[in-house]
Amino acid sequence: MNIGDKIKKIRQEKSLSQENVYPSNQSLVSQIEKGVNKNPTEQTLRIMAGNLEVTFDELIEGTDWEIPRNVSRKSDYAFSQTECVPNIDDSGEIKTRMKSYPLVEDTGEHNKFDPDTGYNLLTECKSCKRAIQHPNQKHCIGCGEKLFNEYSWNERVFFGSRYIDDVTGQIVDGMEIYSDTVFESKRYETSYTLDIYSNNLVAENLSILLRELNEIDKVVNPAVPYTPSHIMHKGTADILMKLVGKQYYSYFRRFYFSMTIDEVNNSTTMSGATEDNTTDGLMHFHSGKDHVPIGVLDESHKEMDTTDYYDGGYMLYDLRDINPNKCKNDIIVNWWILFKRDLSMTKGLLKEVLRHQKRLLSLADEKADDKSKIEDA
Repeated sequence: MNIGDKIKKIRQEKSLSQENVYPSNQSLVSQIEKGVNKNPTEQTLRIMAGNLEVTFDELIEGTDWEIPRNVSRKSDYAFSQTECVPNIDDSGEIKTRMKSYPLVEDTGEHNKFDPDTGYNLLTECKSCKRAIQHPNQKHCIGCGEKLFNEYSWNERVFFGSRYIDDVTGQIVDGMEIYSDTVFESKRYETSYTLDIYSNNLVAENLSILLRELNEIDKVVNPAVPYTPSHIMHKGTADILMKLVGKQYYSYFRRFYFSMTIDEVNNSTTMSGATEDNTTDGLMHFHSGKDHVPIGVLDESHKEMDTTDYYDGGYMLYDLRDINPNKCKNDIIVNWWILFKRDLSMTKGLLKEVLRHQKRLLSLADEKADDKSKIEDA
């Protein structure tokens, strides 16, 4: 049996369309099934096998498919560095994979850029240059380094507080706290796929966070128009200060940033810059924990707080309208990758949590119906 007949047989048995088998290239499935493409690449068949819910070995068993000769095995996949697909199973485990594409299409064309963001796709470990070979790979099999950023907002999403009625033991809404209510200490929420209250709490946290990230995106993403004020910088100053001094403080605290005199004086959080306390018309700062920056060149910080203590600097207002393919500052580019992954992860998690919410509500309705039937009987 040729491989095209085998794919078509399994696909029809599972009532799948050709697009289900290979979503990004339905015509490729058609070519293979018709025998136009008689010996597709291994990475193509592995992707198809996954979508057909069979193993690669099961797919090729009994067929005349052979590993194509003279095909580079350097890498099979090209990964997005920013777009991820989270999934929450019924036990509550979060499984995340980065969007991936075949490195080389059967046409011989290489996939180089992320179709969602336009940024470079990743094909090898940045540390040791070992090729990425598996679509769910998270760590380099050569040096063990993480290939992708972690999610920055776990605490904001999954930590919360509860109020427990000391008499009934029931969870009480935070707005209805009485004298017989016990405050339960801050906890990591793990019951969001089993308990409606927990699910709502996590969904609310994600919704609030998504609004914040979307606000940032309107400033840093050149594809999103943003005109908050007719006064230069007035609308973006607070967003940028909060960004470097609070939301991503753990990242930006390692670096100092610079602003021109005009930018300082037009900022909503600072003013009064003069040539007396600048270098080449610039003022240097680092992030303060309350998102009001601390001047590196300020007299009171001169001995203990100089730019020599930091790993490098960047211009604060270069965080607007970032084009990561053209930006030469690694501090900004690396943060942009981190931020875009956080945005994608937040959107995906919210979608998953709301999916579980429907499941929980459906289960609750079923229990209520069963209880009603028992009572009627």
